[in-house]
Amino acid sequence: MFVYPLMNVCKEAAKVCVITDDVSYKRLYSGYDNTEQLADRMEINIIDVMSDNPEPEKLKNLDRLITAKEQEDFNMVLFIFDGYIPDGCSKVLGILTQTKTFLGWELDFFHDQNKEVVFAMMSMYHTERAKDVKIQIFPWKYKYFLYMNRVEEYKALQGLKDKMLNEFLADVFHEELEISKDVFLKLAVKQKQLS
Repeated sequence: MFVYPLMNVCKEAAKVCVITDDVSYKRLYSGYDNTEQLADRMEINIIDVMSDNPEPEKLKNLDRLITAKEQEDFNMVLFIFDGYIPDGCSKVLGILTQTKTFLGWELDFFHDQNKEVVFAMMSMYHTERAKDVKIQIFPWKYKYFLYMNRVEEYKALQGLKDKMLNEFLADVFHEELEISKDVFLKLAVKQKQLS
């Protein structure tokens, strides 16, 4: 739920290459290719699954892809992985399904080793938090389901009118996109005309 609104702002603010091992992002385009242009300013690349300890060959392939995309003048590379954090990331959003562990580590220990990670979670019920780690918890809303369904049905990233979520994403990512928080928030609600 965090990624589609973020991708929407990214494509408006910069030329972005998305690299993911999650095939569900194929829902954003027609066809079966692992690489696809979304609009003029965003490209999605779906690669082999990356574990928390990837094989050397997978790392070499990822490095080659990143180098190629940097040479193609992408302003930003957005990584979306379930179990791997690439080296050199300037900002990491850790999306939690529970509040005690992340990628198999105790959350407090993981956070001590990875200070650049910002944690967020969607929850349908009250959850207890880890003691020393700040987690932004969002209550699940029916409009999030409708939003995701609309994006995937029309295969078009859309703005989301949700002040709390947009403010959170703006706080975390506006500097990475080299835009002000106000500009980020305007782009976050921008709607594309769908037919």
